[in-house]
Amino acid sequence: MVTDTLFSPQLYHAPWIDAVRGTRVGALALGANFNPPDLIAYAFGIGFAAMIEHIGRRIRWPGTLTA
Repeated sequence: MVTDTLFSPQLYHAPWIDAVRGTRVGALALGANFNPPDLIAYAFGIGFAAMIEHIGRRIRWPGTLTA
């Protein structure tokens, strides 16, 4: 799963990577800690994006080509 790949670096805690996480950019890029409820938020976000894409594909937008 993609989320496993995204969250696995957050489970690794070596002194050097914790020092990187101590910076603002490092915390944003690597995440500060693993939070299981985030998986639920990702699932809702993915579902919402899929729903919007499905609705968008069903609507014929003016000026678009059909296959």
